[in-house]
Amino acid sequence: MKKLLVLLILMVITIGSVVPVLAQTSSASACTGTEGLSPGYWKNHLEDWPKGAEPGWGPYACFNHAVFHVGPCKSLIDVLNTGGGGEKAFDRQAVAALLNATSPLGLDFHSLGWVQGIVQDAYRTKNWDYYKNILEAANNMGVAGN
Repeated sequence: MKKLLVLLILMVITIGSVVPVLAQTSSASACTGTEGLSPGYWKNHLEDWPKGAEPGWGPYACFNHAVFHVGPCKSLIDVLNTGGGGEKAFDRQAVAALLNATSPLGLDFHSLGWVQGIVQDAYRTKNWDYYKNILEAANNMGVAGN
């Protein structure tokens, strides 16, 4: 329970200052989860990452180990560049979902709260493949018109 609380607090701190900025620029009025971009897309298109109020936000932002259990500080781009299955595969999909949910591209993706709930459930249950598959399906929907 304590880890879950830490996870929630860190997610809010990490992206809390970005969301108001992105909300002002988003063109999607209601998110129904019909668009999403893969971890590979985000890994290769750093120019499309959210640019929030925090100077450290972006590919090299520290995503604390309490959220992704990848060390004292591993950047979002490092998580995307990490190979392996299980928890590491889930982490890659979680980073892509975070970027999809906060994207300045105006994607019709699920809400940030939805992504946070999936991450919390995955870390609570350790059922990495189940939750990875949910995020992977959402992240690989593509973009309408492309």
